[in-house]
Amino acid sequence: MVVLAVDESKNPDDPEVILERQYRHAAGQFLLELPAGRVEPGESTLAAAKREMIEETGYRAKRWTLLTKYFASPGFLGEWMQIFLAEGLTPGDAEPEDDEQIELFAVPLSELLREIEAGRMLDGKTITATLLYDRVRKQRQRAERATARAARG
Repeated sequence: MVVLAVDESKNPDDPEVILERQYRHAAGQFLLELPAGRVEPGESTLAAAKREMIEETGYRAKRWTLLTKYFASPGFLGEWMQIFLAEGLTPGDAEPEDDEQIELFAVPLSELLREIEAGRMLDGKTITATLLYDRVRKQRQRAERATARAARG
């Protein structure tokens, strides 16, 4: 499960996305990525998303939306991921596991999109979630403008 935590409080036109920097042994390098984790037995994916976000970032969110579900690497794994959008953020204290060393960053969406386009963002779940969110956000904005035009009549 993956959490795309978005903070619109400073700049609604270019919201900040909460990213983590941590060393990934399989990749052999530090990666910037969205908070993510596993679902414990008997735990719902939404409960896992909320738990992981608190553990890794300390943030809590007022609104949660499922963006998508996808297979991470269906050629050889049956693992699937769910991406949750977390909005209406409130900061708090992170509670990382003993083996987690995480640095947090709040990155403007526009900057994150530039990093993806330049090929500098290497984490697949982060690329997928960011591009999907940008598309959904633009659709929302178009719908809001159309509603406002209709109201003006």
